[in-house]
Amino acid sequence: MEAERRDLEDEEKEDEIKEAKELEIVLTAVSSFIKEIQEPLARLLETLIQPVRGDKLGEEIAELYKKLKESGMPEDLAQKMTLEYFERRTKILESLGNLGQLFSKAQTTWSWMSEKKHQHKGSAGAGEGERDEG
Repeated sequence: MEAERRDLEDEEKEDEIKEAKELEIVLTAVSSFIKEIQEPLARLLETLIQPVRGDKLGEEIAELYKKLKESGMPEDLAQKMTLEYFERRTKILESLGNLGQLFSKAQTTWSWMSEKKHQHKGSAGAGEGERDEG
């Protein structure tokens, strides 16, 4: 009976070790992927944000308003369309900022998980050494 219980415990431990190794492989792959896309994503965000920067946005809005007025559009309509354009552009900037924050949170989470994985791996090794002694 005792031998069966030990065999069952050993099988459970083996399953846990196998699952931990599989998780380590997944976390390593995800961590590597995040590191690989970090720089290209930063460049992409910079490219997307560039036209929405304050000075450029101001120039775009002024140019839009000027062209609307030059085309003979009434003042109130030109102002309304210019304001709507400004609001849309600022929403884009807000969305990009949220995307950046989301990416940053994901990176922090994966770093934390990777750290925990290494801590668990170290403590699992210590535990195995203790078990062998006992």
